[in-house]
Amino acid sequence: MDSGLWELGKVVFTAVLAALLTHLLSHRRFIQGQWWERKKEAYDDIISSLVGLIRSLEWKREDEERFMTERGYEPSQEVQKAVYREYKKAPDQIERAVIEGDYVVTRKAANALGRLVEALEDKRRVWYSPAWCQWLDNRRGTAESCLEILRAEARSDLRVGWWSL
Repeated sequence: MDSGLWELGKVVFTAVLAALLTHLLSHRRFIQGQWWERKKEAYDDIISSLVGLIRSLEWKREDEERFMTERGYEPSQEVQKAVYREYKKAPDQIERAVIEGDYVVTRKAANALGRLVEALEDKRRVWYSPAWCQWLDNRRGTAESCLEILRAEARSDLRVGWWSL
């Protein structure tokens, strides 16, 4: 009788231990999945904002070149509003990511975004002149290099390893 109880106790203990380990591992995986989703959303939003920013800077640059080369050309209000909307959306998203810092994105990505925000805040510009075009080119170059860093960091940070299968 004692032997049977002892065997039953071992089986129950093993079952409880297995259930506890299974619960802990599945809970850990659930938390990691939630965190991964949050990081993915952050990278998606930031990269989308950077693409919108680069596109708006390119549109503005094309408008500026046309203004300087075609006599009497004035950018249409619709184009100016569309460019401004795109341009305005991106810095807000980027600044939010900088504030969150490496809490969500990697430190390298946060630093690249910080440099971009500093470049975008540089208000020194001369409208409708070669200096203005240079300012636009510099901002676009900074945004493009930031985008490359973000893409590389997102690929590295969101990589799924064999242990998560």
